[in-house]
Order: sequence, then structure tokens, then C-alpha cells
Amino acid sequence: MAFLKVPDGNLYYEVHGEGEPLFLISGFGADHLLWQAVLDVFAHRYKVILLDNRGVGRTENTAETLSINLFAQDVLALADHLSVERFYVIGSSMGGMITQELMMMVPERIIASVLSNSMMYRDIKLGLFSEGMAEVMSAPVPPLALIKMFVVWAYSSKFLSKEKNKKVLFELMLNNPYPITPENYKKQLKALNAFNSEAWLGDIQVPTLVLGSKIDLIVAEAHSHKMAELLPNSECYIFEDEAHVPFIENPKLFLEVVQGFLTNQQ
Repeated sequence: MAFLKVPDGNLYYEVHGEGEPLFLISGFGADHLLWQAVLDVFAHRYKVILLDNRGVGRTENTAETLSINLFAQDVLALADHLSVERFYVIGSSMGGMITQELMMMVPERIIASVLSNSMMYRDIKLGLFSEGMAEVMSAPVPPLALIKMFVVWAYSSKFLSKEKNKKVLFELMLNNPYPITPENYKKQLKALNAFNSEAWLGDIQVPTLVLGSKIDLIVAEAHSHKMAELLPNSECYIFEDEAHVPFIENPKLFLEVVQGFLTNQQ
């Protein structure tokens, strides 16, 4: 657990395990705790580097405006700080946008990437939902009500129908000591809304695994296929029964698919 001073911010990060460096980058509104279900397994094989993006968790931010490019610059600043020249990277959702930005900025530094349920640009439904959430967050609404509104988008009915899963999710989110503020939610949303990689994604040569899910309400399966078609050096895998965060719903299958891909890139 440590902090790295950057312009207009103070990045919180953690390093786990030994081996080749692997960045795990969280999505919109999520901090590094998003990866707990797969962290230990990855740390047995890789030097896993986690960070809180600006606006979430323990990272301190004073920048007035956030952008996907700024998030990517923070990752590179952390890589330089840790003397990491080349690395693997897995990005979830908006974290996949940050990963795309990294592949465009410094393709020579990325061994291979995984875009987990990510997108080239945000869908209109996600935009409207997120804008509505931003307004609701500014009102005196019980935290549990906000959580219930969110989980129906991110998780499958199969996963949520198990009382144990629902209980663990609710407790983790309710007890998060560093919840995102309405102001930072809006800043991250603005960064997400401004991103669009469709015009240049076809120029990326980094080996990439595109992951999608048939029942993801945030990223349509067709969008994942389109990303894989545009990326000239990519593979695509679609989860059948999981939703937006397959590494939480089915960590065993996620690890099998991702580690198989990463091993083939060595």
C-alpha cells in the first residue's frame, strides 16, 4: 500500500506477488477492490499492480477535469515509478478504455492486453442511466437503494438470485470506507462520455483478448464482436451466463480464459 504524487493528484496503489508486471485497471466508479476475487491467483504468477483511478478509492485528485487520457498517464507514471518497462494489462469496462488509450500511446510497452466487457464509446442507455444516477446520488437517497439500482445493471439474475452473493455485494458496497462522491462520479462520467476509439482502434497491433457477455446490459455482445473485428491482432471470448463483471461472477472461468491467452503471448 503506497501513494505516488502526480500533477493534481496522489495515486493510491498496491503491488502483489512476483513475476512479469500485470496492471489490473478498474472501471467507472470502482476502486482497486473490484479485483479481489482473482487477485490471489494472478499474484501467484505475476507482479500484480493495482491502483485507484482518480475520483475513486484512496486516490486524491485536485484536477478540475478528468479524462481517459489522464487516467492512462497516471498508469504510465506508476509504471515508471516502479521501473516497469513492459507489462500486461487487464481493464474492466472503463478500465478497458484506459487500456485502449495505453495501447495507442505506448504500444511498445504493452506485452498483451485484455479488454473485459469494455467499449469503444458509451452506449446511449448507459449514458442516460449514469446521468440519472448522478442526479439521484445528489439527493438524500438511502445508500442501499443506490446499490440496488446499480447491481441490476452489472450482475446477472443467476448471480443475484443466490442470497449469499447478494449479501456479500451489499455488505462490501455499504461498508466501503471510500465511496465515490457525487462530484467525482460526474467527473468520471464526463471522461467516459468523451471517449471514442472507433476511428483508431484498427491501428492497434498489441495482442488483445476482447471479452464480452451475452447478457451484459452495459456492453452489448455485438459491440464486443465489433471491437475484436477492428483490432487486427485480437481474439474474442463471450461468456454465456455472466454479465458485466465475469471475474466476480465466475472467477474460475475468467482466470482459465485470461491466463490461457496471456500464457500464449509470452
